[in-house]
Amino acid sequence: MIKSLEATDVTNDGKIIVGTYDSKPAYYDMNQGKWITLQSENPGKATSVTPDGKYISGWSNSDSFSGDAYVETPLLWEKQSDGYISCCRCVCRTS
Repeated sequence: MIKSLEATDVTNDGKIIVGTYDSKPAYYDMNQGKWITLQSENPGKATSVTPDGKYISGWSNSDSFSGDAYVETPLLWEKQSDGYISCCRCVCRTS
């Protein structure tokens, strides 16, 4: 079965592409030749990456509604020697 994917941004050197893989925030590592999902509890998307690849930003959603509000959680991942780790999370509500 083919998994859904979408690319939204790329580093200056073209080695990291960020986006969505199988409804999860993810990045494509050209050196490894594969999509790698980022830490996220829910479906979402990696939307941008810094030119040097140090940070990836994106969001996840709760797939649920609270009253009339839709909940999205902005996320930020920081590159470490063994991959990316989630380093920032906050909750924003819109109605």
